Amino acid sequence: MLISALYTLNSQLLLSFSPYLVMPDEAWIFSGGLQLQLFSREFLGVGPNTNFDDELQMDYRQVYIDQSALKKVAPSTFIGPRIRWTRTYDMAFEDLDGNLIPTPAFNGADGHTAAGVGFIARIDKRETAPSRP
Repeated sequence: MLISALYTLNSQLLLSFSPYLVMPDEAWIFSGGLQLQLFSREFLGVGPNTNFDDELQMDYRQVYIDQSALKKVAPSTFIGPRIRWTRTYDMAFEDLDGNLIPTPAFNGADGHTAAGVGFIARIDKRETAPSRP
């Protein structure tokens, strides 16, 4: 399990929690991550006609979840589902002088949610501490 907190010189905060659980005999491996980001970054707009003169400051919060459950189906071979979910919210835009400006008119400028479900396969022949008999 990994727990971390990062703060950058650009006033960006990242908090993350990454559990990793291996069941006896590696019958199942559960892994994933939960991350919270409080971010501030440069934003140049959307599309092919943007340039550096269009730069804005964009602040937002984001929650990201990624989970998988892998079942051992043969020696060193695992398969299973994976889900990902992201929510971006509390978006705010400022000009380069730090003045708040109205939210630009493009899809997702007021926040968005993205989700996905998939299937993964892993062949892993490493001999790591959790996989030793």
